[in-house]
Amino acid sequence: MKSILGSLALGLLLALAYGALSLYQASRDNAIAPNEATATAYIHQHYGTSANHASNTLRCDYSFSVNGTPYVGHSPCSTAGSTKEALEDLAGLRPDTNSTVYYDPNDPTTNSLVEFGARVGDDYMRAKVGFALAAACILFLGIGIVITAKAGQSGGGMMVDAQGTMLYPDQIKSDPDDERFSAHPTHISSEKTD
Repeated sequence: MKSILGSLALGLLLALAYGALSLYQASRDNAIAPNEATATAYIHQHYGTSANHASNTLRCDYSFSVNGTPYVGHSPCSTAGSTKEALEDLAGLRPDTNSTVYYDPNDPTTNSLVEFGARVGDDYMRAKVGFALAAACILFLGIGIVITAKAGQSGGGMMVDAQGTMLYPDQIKSDPDDERFSAHPTHISSEKTD
């Protein structure tokens, strides 16, 4: 049971961290949205195969420049479209394209293919999911602690006397001469043997 409680505690910390990070991203995106700048990005679409992106999702790597300084970014590509387009994406037959990239004018390394204002809603949704998972972990952690405490109260220190009667901690005496404890080591060692 302790390993389950430990896992729930770890899950709680991770869920809280995810929710907090999503809230931070929402506030950052919300602050950038009114001042975001745009540039034309050269986009190369491919399926994630690198060590960091080993999934089977279509990923867009893009590059753009601001005042002659080159910048790069990546984002999941939209695969909405016809079956033919999806197959072309899969086969790598679709040509690289250009698109609008949105970036923070104070720090172009913060950039996206989606407007920052549109990202805020997604950020808040992820924060809600993170905090809902944290609440579930707290609930199950509380239930687990109560179960563990009750099990400790009812099962801790119980023993059976020589007649087979169950003795609870408040009934157990430490007197080795008590007849109920004929199996007590002191009592056994004091018995005479032939």
